[in-house]
Amino acid sequence: MKQNKKPIFLGMVATVLVSGCAGSPDMGGALSQITDNLKSSLPNTLTGGTTGHFKDSGLYHALKDGGNGWPRAAIMINSLPRDAYSSSLATNLGSNFHYGPGFCLNASIVLWRDATHSQRFDGVRFCGNDIPDHIVSASTSDFLLWGGSLAPNPNTGTRRTNGPNPPKSNFPQGSGYVGSFAGTNGMNLFAQFMYAMSYDLAGNSDDHRAWVVTMPSASQMNY
Repeated sequence: MKQNKKPIFLGMVATVLVSGCAGSPDMGGALSQITDNLKSSLPNTLTGGTTGHFKDSGLYHALKDGGNGWPRAAIMINSLPRDAYSSSLATNLGSNFHYGPGFCLNASIVLWRDATHSQRFDGVRFCGNDIPDHIVSASTSDFLLWGGSLAPNPNTGTRRTNGPNPPKSNFPQGSGYVGSFAGTNGMNLFAQFMYAMSYDLAGNSDDHRAWVVTMPSASQMNY
């Protein structure tokens, strides 16, 4: 099992220069407007939002490996934060920089206990404040190895279904998906989402007990 690494996220420095006549009656209002505009332009990684409660979803630690190929999870990512496909903010600046509570993915999951028993979870949210101690469980290379590794038989080939058998590859392939997602903020959030279910992408590069069925592509997010 690969040792977890502390993420450190790139801080954003904004300098606002305000000039005007000394007798201007609305300098305070102008400064307030500029501040509000600056706040609204910051990515959700650094600002607030709705609190997530992933621990209450029923999926926390749900993918602990039983050593027999079960449980399995078919994951449908319904939505991603707006800057999910932007380059990762991870850098060596200190653990005070982290994804905020408004940086969330929304997913539906079919959890298979065995080949005939499953449970569906709809509208599950996982947000920046659900990440314990700001850990990162997978690097870009870890994610690409996991996302592109080929499943043994039986698998559903290029058809991505809700299970119980996995598709040929764990992550959607092709333009706008695995290659575009690697090294992004969304990849970091997804790796931490999986880790919260006790599935470490860094230590499970050839594990096909979990796969992504559908998700918004890079072009859909940019539309």
